[in-house]
Amino acid sequence: MSYIDIIIIAIIALGALVGLWKGTVKTLISLVCFAVAVLVCFFISDYCLKFLLGVDVIKQFALGEGMSLRSLIGSAIDLDATGVVKALYEPLIARYADIGGAAAWGATTEEFLSVAMSLHMFTVLITVILYFAARIIASIVGFVLRIIFVHGGTGLISRIAGMVIGAVKGTAVAMLLLFVVSFIFPLGFSKPVTDAMDQSKITSAICNVEYKFLSDHLYSDETLEMMMNGAGFVKTQPDITTNL
Repeated sequence: MSYIDIIIIAIIALGALVGLWKGTVKTLISLVCFAVAVLVCFFISDYCLKFLLGVDVIKQFALGEGMSLRSLIGSAIDLDATGVVKALYEPLIARYADIGGAAAWGATTEEFLSVAMSLHMFTVLITVILYFAARIIASIVGFVLRIIFVHGGTGLISRIAGMVIGAVKGTAVAMLLLFVVSFIFPLGFSKPVTDAMDQSKITSAICNVEYKFLSDHLYSDETLEMMMNGAGFVKTQPDITTNL
């Protein structure tokens, strides 16, 4: 068991203990507020990316050839990566094929990944900012709901149900943190972290599913094409799928 396993188990256990203390209603309201904040980030992050990629200064910061995220991580891309890094890269490479691949864009897989991971790092930053903004609003709503619906003491059944709901929230928090920590995967100093994550059976199982889901649903084809155009690549032939 790696220290990553211990951290994940501790987060879930803490969520369960808080749920046991608060009871069903308070914990359920807390879970709903958390879920709403995450869903808001999920649904509007792509629109935010499209908007920001249209701003020249931001586009240069993320995708430019000079001092940019892309130039920072370009030399660190390893197509032979294994474990959680591979779990992050593979779905993105599949998405590259979906929008035409190297034949359409004239960019190698390494070049695409350097651009895609720049976008991913930028996405994580945007998501964190959006999450905290949405969380503040959700917390205010949750406070009002607790005043309306929470009255009297907390019984044993309520505490047990709250513990279960709290564990669910703890699991969701752990999954969110695994998304956030992927921010550092392309950077050289991340190796001790990724090695520990690879040793964790819990993390490997979650990341294989989570990273594929996020890659398939977080970035639209339009956003990926804007990303490639922003990096100076031009599509020279239509998608293969349009000819079928």
